[in-house]
Amino acid sequence: RIKAEEEAAARAKAEEERQQRETEAARIKAEEEAAARAKAEEERQQRETEAARIKAEEEAAARAKAEEERQQREAEAARIKAEEEAAARAKAEETHIIDKEAAQPQSEFAFKIDLEGLKDVMPAPVMVEQDNQPESKVEMPQTISIEPGQQEIVQPAEPEERKIAQPDIGAEMARLKAEQDAQQFRAAQAAKEEEEAQRLAAEQATAWADAEQRATQQRKLETEQAAIQAALAQAKAQQKAAGRGRHKSVSPMKLLGGLLGLILILIFVLPLFWPMEKYISPIEQRISARLGQPVTVGGLKASLLPLPKIEISRLVVGANRELQVENVALRFDPFSFFFADKVINEVSLQGVTVEGKSLEQVMTRLQGLSGESGFILRRVNVQNLQIRTAGFSLPTLSGNAQFDNGAFARLVLHDENEKMHAELKPVAGRWQIAFGIRENTLPLLPWVTFGDFNAIGEIGAGEAVFSELDAHAYGGIWSGRGRLSWNKEWRAEARINAKTMELDKMFAQYGISGELFADGSVSAKSGSLAGLANTLRVEANFEAKRGVINGIDVVETARLLSRDHLAGGRTHFDQLSGSALLEDHILHLRQLRIESGMLNASGAFNVSEDGQLAGNFNSEIKMREGNNPLVLSGTLKEPKLQAR
Repeated sequence: RIKAEEEAAARAKAEEERQQRETEAARIKAEEEAAARAKAEEERQQRETEAARIKAEEEAAARAKAEEERQQREAEAARIKAEEEAAARAKAEETHIIDKEAAQPQSEFAFKIDLEGLKDVMPAPVMVEQDNQPESKVEMPQTISIEPGQQEIVQPAEPEERKIAQPDIGAEMARLKAEQDAQQFRAAQAAKEEEEAQRLAAEQATAWADAEQRATQQRKLETEQAAIQAALAQAKAQQKAAGRGRHKSVSPMKLLGGLLGLILILIFVLPLFWPMEKYISPIEQRISARLGQPVTVGGLKASLLPLPKIEISRLVVGANRELQVENVALRFDPFSFFFADKVINEVSLQGVTVEGKSLEQVMTRLQGLSGESGFILRRVNVQNLQIRTAGFSLPTLSGNAQFDNGAFARLVLHDENEKMHAELKPVAGRWQIAFGIRENTLPLLPWVTFGDFNAIGEIGAGEAVFSELDAHAYGGIWSGRGRLSWNKEWRAEARINAKTMELDKMFAQYGISGELFADGSVSAKSGSLAGLANTLRVEANFEAKRGVINGIDVVETARLLSRDHLAGGRTHFDQLSGSALLEDHILHLRQLRIESGMLNASGAFNVSEDGQLAGNFNSEIKMREGNNPLVLSGTLKEPKLQAR
């Protein structure tokens, strides 16, 4: 009794400490979230303030630039207008002077004495008197007649000088006035620009100050809101923890009474129902109803100490024994016995065997157990899982299945040496799979040892579609995609691209080196998974660079036209390219080209299942003009090259 009380007190104390930890964790989380939100909001406001400032600067600069360009255009227009007006005034003045000077000679000539007309009207006696007068008086009319002519010639010269000088003076005065007006206009514009710049600077400073003030007020408000939210979250977490504690916690007396009741059942009541075989049939019926498949149970036993546990032995599911489990152990949460839903902390599966072709159906059926009414499942541990397939065996796997609120969430499996792993997740009625191996081979490519291989895809409707394939092998990188189906027969398809593989690692026993690049497809179909490797078909284009082929010397054989094989030779190449087809266990190499500084060769050959070589080459070398036909024979380990 004392021990039971101590255990009950210890559990109550542990539960209280757990609730305190949860409450403290909730409070810390709420504070961190509030601080993060406040910091994010402050950063956002800073970004917005900075953006507003930059935008205001850009707008002010744009306005200033536009105003400056406008003022420049107005100044230029004013200058052009002033010059045009000055030119117009000068032209008008010049026209006026010309018109005035043209009118002046006409007024002078209006007072000219027409002596020729007087000759016709003067009486003859007058003319006789003139002849009798002295010489000086006779010449007088001539002088009078000549002086007007001289005046007519000399006097127009003076207006011409004024005509030349006066327009120059008017134009100069107009130009000086235009320059003075333009200078005054520019000074006024400069003063206006300075005033506008000062006004824009004042507006910008005011906008920045307002933005900073708003940002400060917003930060203060957000900080206060964050503090309020943190306080509310803390109070809510404390209330929730207190409610959960009230819901789950049990008073020491009640707990003691329950433990005493369990002990009484264990000591007095349980022996009345022993043996447990009478409960096997109800368990079989319940599991069978959930799975929709026949279920058989070989044995059943239960225990209450140290924790409640039920063990099922020799569990078989399916008419064809698709799933077999040597031992199943269910461990319950003893505190959940006081509530409607019983919590199963852990289900341990030991010695599990699954038929490979039924793996999808088995996983779907087991997923249905996660929704079992009245029980909440948290975790399933799997030990010694064997997926049985015809023709080859997979390594023994172990792992665990995780459940979220009683619903299946994820299955993780791995082998003992961690060289194989797989992960399954249910997604929208299908299974998402991630599969990988390390330093191992695949059933479809048993002769390829991968440093690592990883595949990601989905399983559903009798097929697995892999959207991503990536691997490392022979020092190179592989990538691609593929599909594996098993509805009526097994089918495999893949598209592979390989880069920078090292030939000396791929064909170490054949003495070939270089860097290989390949791109091709792989396909196979068979009645079983193991039979896929026997029907494999590979088609690819390849290119090798900077390598050596040991065992044959193409250059020397072509130069000497040797009909005997030159043992111990080697052929260097800068580039080796062609296409390869593997079908019915025979490798066909076509469209081969070998290029180097000394050699250009082309040809084709086959490699049989036992390694026999048969093919022909045409070679051209710099030392010997013309085409040199060669014959390839022998085996991969001992090739022979001869001139034909």
